Amino acid sequence: KSLLVRELGLRAVEEGWFVARTTASALMRAPPLSALGHLLPADARPASPSARLDWAQEALLASAGEERLILIADDAHLVDEPSLEVVERLVMSGAAPAVATIDATHPVPAPISRLWRAGLATRMDLPRLDRLEVGELLSRALDGPVERRTVEAVFRLSDGEPLLVREIFDIIRRIHDEQ
Repeated sequence: KSLLVRELGLRAVEEGWFVARTTASALMRAPPLSALGHLLPADARPASPSARLDWAQEALLASAGEERLILIADDAHLVDEPSLEVVERLVMSGAAPAVATIDATHPVPAPISRLWRAGLATRMDLPRLDRLEVGELLSRALDGPVERRTVEAVFRLSDGEPLLVREIFDIIRRIHDEQ
């Protein structure tokens, strides 16, 4: 999912969009607007929470200048609530579309749920990959053919789960690079 939204962001830039991207972590959940902090001006933030949300929304729109703004929140289940509320406001107002990834093992944050209920968000679950797809993915990532037993081992270990395929690939690449 992260690779998918990264590619989407690159293509959006090629199409003339201003991409406001955040990749969240558990550390970013506490301070309000921490997930958007790198996209916001460093000047004094308003004291009241609602004024702070207005300020962040306006700052993101201003940062896009004449370009169209698109928001990308990778691992949105880890993004702080005020940051997601800013995303929600921008989408609800029609000012910007957004793409968010959420780990299926976590609850969907309330602002994202509200966008779904309003008909402004679509859920797309990434399906498991079959053996052939795992082999094709590995071949593309390695720029060449991959032995059938390697494909079988990665498929067996990952059960076709895209995130696990990537993690296993990263381990294989690190081992290969160290040799």
